[in-house]
Amino acid sequence: MCGSGGGGDGGAAAREAERQKKQDEAIARLNVLFGYGDSEDAKNNADTRARTYQGLGDAVRGYYENQLTQQRLDAERGSKFSLARRGLRGGSVNNDIMADIGERSDRAMIDIGNRADAAVTRLKAADEQARIDLISRIRAGMSGDAAIQSANQQMQNAVDDIRSNAKMGSLGQVFKYYGTDLTEQARARGRAAGYGGRTFTSNPGSYSGRSANV
Repeated sequence: MCGSGGGGDGGAAAREAERQKKQDEAIARLNVLFGYGDSEDAKNNADTRARTYQGLGDAVRGYYENQLTQQRLDAERGSKFSLARRGLRGGSVNNDIMADIGERSDRAMIDIGNRADAAVTRLKAADEQARIDLISRIRAGMSGDAAIQSANQQMQNAVDDIRSNAKMGSLGQVFKYYGTDLTEQARARGRAAGYGGRTFTSNPGSYSGRSANV
């Protein structure tokens, strides 16, 4: 006669089926938390996390933009004083220097955008890695509740860590060589060229941007 559980296996197949069902349900809950799926909860979670990504990018961007703003103010102020001492303020050399400062600032803004984007990319990758790891742990026996708790903690830790690491960085010196030496070089170049056209160049201190190493 067959045993009570059917199939003569003492109910092992039924227990395994139940275990698989619970795991699948736990994984489904986990995916919803990370914004996967068509349910309203999944969509709401995806929207919430998208705002977190945006907030992180804005925070990183703002951090470096503050550095750039201060550097630009210092460069403009120092250049104006130096040019005024040499009687060059308001002339073509002054215009060349201000244009160069603007160009360097534009390149720095691209760099800043890259840094912000890199921080967001890192957070998205951390989220996906956490989701994949937790699915593996559920398959290995972790409960659904424990997986959800761990996921929430990991998602918050990832935001904090990436924001903190990004804000430990420095934009670097965007406006090198501004001041006495630079304006003297500009004046010399302007004289040599008869102040015609764009006479000011600053290749030694040009800002070519930095990698988005956040």
